[in-house]
Amino acid sequence: MNSSMHSTESTGMDRGSVTTPRTDLSAMKRYRRRLASVITLVTIFIGADLTTLAAKSSSPAWKITPRNVNFGTTTPTHIGTNKTFAIKNTGTEDLIGNVGAITGPDASAFSFISGSGPFTIAPKSSLTVVVAFLAQHTRLSKAYVPLTSNASHGTANVILRAHHHGAVTTPTPTATPTPTATPTPVVSTTSSGIGIIATNTGATAYIARGSYEAGSLTGIDVVPLEPSHAARTSVVNSLISTTTPAIACSGDSVTSEVVCVGANNEVFLINGTTLSQTLTSSGQGLANFSGGSCTSCGVTVDPVTNAAVIGLNLSPILPVGGYQVLDLGSNKFGPTIGIGEEQPSESPALDTVHHLVLSPGPDQPSGVPAFAPDYALLMMSSDITIGATPTAYSYAKASAIFGGSADLDAAGADITTGVIIASDEEANSLFLANLNSVNFTSGTPNTWDAPAQLQSLPEFSSFISSGLAAIAVAPVHHEVLAEDEFGGGDFAVIQLPTSAPAGTTPAATDWVVATLPNPPNSGITWNMAGDPHGIGAYDSTTLGKGIGLLVNDQRSYVALVDMGALLAAPRTAEGHIISPTVDLVASKIVTFIALP
Repeated sequence: MNSSMHSTESTGMDRGSVTTPRTDLSAMKRYRRRLASVITLVTIFIGADLTTLAAKSSSPAWKITPRNVNFGTTTPTHIGTNKTFAIKNTGTEDLIGNVGAITGPDASAFSFISGSGPFTIAPKSSLTVVVAFLAQHTRLSKAYVPLTSNASHGTANVILRAHHHGAVTTPTPTATPTPTATPTPVVSTTSSGIGIIATNTGATAYIARGSYEAGSLTGIDVVPLEPSHAARTSVVNSLISTTTPAIACSGDSVTSEVVCVGANNEVFLINGTTLSQTLTSSGQGLANFSGGSCTSCGVTVDPVTNAAVIGLNLSPILPVGGYQVLDLGSNKFGPTIGIGEEQPSESPALDTVHHLVLSPGPDQPSGVPAFAPDYALLMMSSDITIGATPTAYSYAKASAIFGGSADLDAAGADITTGVIIASDEEANSLFLANLNSVNFTSGTPNTWDAPAQLQSLPEFSSFISSGLAAIAVAPVHHEVLAEDEFGGGDFAVIQLPTSAPAGTTPAATDWVVATLPNPPNSGITWNMAGDPHGIGAYDSTTLGKGIGLLVNDQRSYVALVDMGALLAAPRTAEGHIISPTVDLVASKIVTFIALP
């Protein structure tokens, strides 16, 4: 039977066969059913996929430009210019959402002109939102506009910034007086190993553990300073790990983002206690300082424009100093900027009112006249962005004031008065200039001039290691923290003038020198850090004081200095030296915090 069936099936498939056995019809039916099933599945799959694609292509989407609205610096004669941002529907369905109320510590300083509230934007169309700055405070004002929509990423914030310099506008009377906003803390813009985020409710320090020296420590210490820096048991210090040493940090207290740089060309972006991104600058080769070498040598952040300025060496072979701007909104670098010196400043600073990068340079070993001591200023646009090309200016009277042997180290700016400063290690002197009367002259080279002096501070001769080296400014209190470097515990506080009328030459009005004690029960001998400096300063809203920070060379402790209290403490008969009877720790002029 098996043999017969096999023969029948074979002949049934033959073209010459007259009869078709039942088994062949069944096979064909099964084949057709399977083919139909496959076609159905393919149809369902393709249909579903096309439906999905159609759904994706028709989903609402949006683009917001710009995300950072900067009114720049305003004065009594330059108030009332409105700024705009746009919300564009880049999808194929209606974009439905809301422009929320202006929020933040200085929300009352801004007002909507148009575009706020609920919106429906047709595909490929845009909504323009117009915002005004009311100039209620003589300081940096900051706020943000919260946005929501039915887009896939449906929440966003547009940051508002403005810095008013001069008289304020008179608010419109109301039945119930509007409370005055709490003053926003101001942080020193001098580049150093300490970056500070200060808000109306607290402050946090970010301390780079590395230095210019090869083989230095990696990582960044995060140290909460306020509101409970005196109750250390309730505050947790932490360490952010980095694969290479970080050497300098600077913070944007508007966005709370911190930028740190390595001695190579790495740039670390930090939010809270998280290393969010590592970028690479255009630095090449090495710049040489007494404390070592660096490709990236410092960083300072401008909170008004949300940009960082990084000091770099620009040549793979020669020492060529310069800078590069990093836009913190897009995380994009601008072109490099040469300053005509062998080095960038070890500790540059920003004047956020006059939009200047302050870059003092030391006496150069080459002996070339172009590399004599100088205080270069980089004039930025009113909005420090990567698309703006700064212009470098050399100090016109550098030779007359500094001579040929000055060793200018660190820069500082009191943005509330227009006074800029620089430390001179060699002469233990402080350079002060009044930018309220600055003149810029184009030429070869470009030059700047202003009423200025190199003020001698003879008591700083006790700074036996390196002299008056590092400085950091608390501008609201017009106080400068100064320190020796590479050892010892010598430090000082300098009182700057509270105003600088046009045409006047500024001068320090007071100063006091002291020696930092060793941290109690620590077993260590305090030695000041080397390059770059372990110093910082800020104006505390919660404490109502100017606070200075110093880090030791081992990066094991940070000392908090109440600068006003040091200036008010008893002194020796000489007048500018702290009395040996003053216990800096017991009097709470100095507080030590152990680092992770």
